[in-house]
Amino acid sequence: MKVFIITEGSSYIGFGHITRMLSIYQAFEEINIKPKLIINGDESILDLVENTDFEIYDWLHEKENLLSQIKDADIVIVDSYMADKDFYEKISNMVKIPVYYDDNKRLDYPKGIVVNGNIYAKDLDYPNKEGTFYLLGTQYTPLRKEFWEVSEKSIKKSVESIMITFGGDDIRNMTPKVLKLLKAKFPNLKKNVVIGKGFKNINEIEYTKDANTDLIYFPKAEKMKELMLESDIAISAGGQTLYE
Repeated sequence: MKVFIITEGSSYIGFGHITRMLSIYQAFEEINIKPKLIINGDESILDLVENTDFEIYDWLHEKENLLSQIKDADIVIVDSYMADKDFYEKISNMVKIPVYYDDNKRLDYPKGIVVNGNIYAKDLDYPNKEGTFYLLGTQYTPLRKEFWEVSEKSIKKSVESIMITFGGDDIRNMTPKVLKLLKAKFPNLKKNVVIGKGFKNINEIEYTKDANTDLIYFPKAEKMKELMLESDIAISAGGQTLYE
């Protein structure tokens, strides 16, 4: 079976789509199918996609090359905020099983399978169309392999530690703002602060931290799981990490 996963990610636009699609990649590997990742991105994603079969090129502007590459595919999965409806129409017309990941009803998708694993997905009022099927809700949220089986967490009576994570980048500069507030209001609280590869504000975060702050740089999935189990509360962006 030939499976292609088409997505995007970089230090400029974030890594959420790639992280989500790596979860799908791992699930296919579990059933002995090795997909091909095609990513519109840059060198900042190389560590994320190590040990996968991937290509990096600007498929948005090399559509004919991409379409030629996937023409005999059984399944093509697209996770993009950049691709237009015409692109999805072409995928829909040439692939046996087209799958589109969506977060906010971004387009009126053509025939195929639309997956939205967000908690609010069923409230988006997707159109009822012949040939278009919807998988909506958190039961369809893809998780990375490290989170498939997690031991039950014991809940402490009092909060001792907090995890702060805003994903692979922090374009709104939230981390130092939140850290400053916690430092002022809860100086004795242990603060586990996750630093993503796309952060442009590392110096500010390092300047803001106190003696009870641990900065964790570019953690892989296993380390993220460890931090989640260790922390009593998390302040998180609303992406993939929230569901993990």
